[in-house]
Amino acid sequence: MQHLSVNQYLRQHIRTVPDWPAPGVQFRDITPLLQDPKVFRVLIDAFVHRYMAPELRPDVVNWDRALDQHLAMARSQNDGAYPTLQACEE
Repeated sequence: MQHLSVNQYLRQHIRTVPDWPAPGVQFRDITPLLQDPKVFRVLIDAFVHRYMAPELRPDVVNWDRALDQHLAMARSQNDGAYPTLQACEE
């Protein structure tokens, strides 16, 4: 089993869409980070530990509760603007 840093683990779950929205542009799609509850938990934990003051961290407990209950995040309607949602519909 390969041990990855948190940064490496999260980067593995970011998809690159070449030539979108224009030729030569590399679009970084974070949808996979949001779709997998385990990856999403790692993302939130990394964010909290990096950017939040320690005394504010208990306020993030609601994210853990939602993940533990396997609540899905609501997705807004796709108007064709995002390539990931188009690819998922294929």
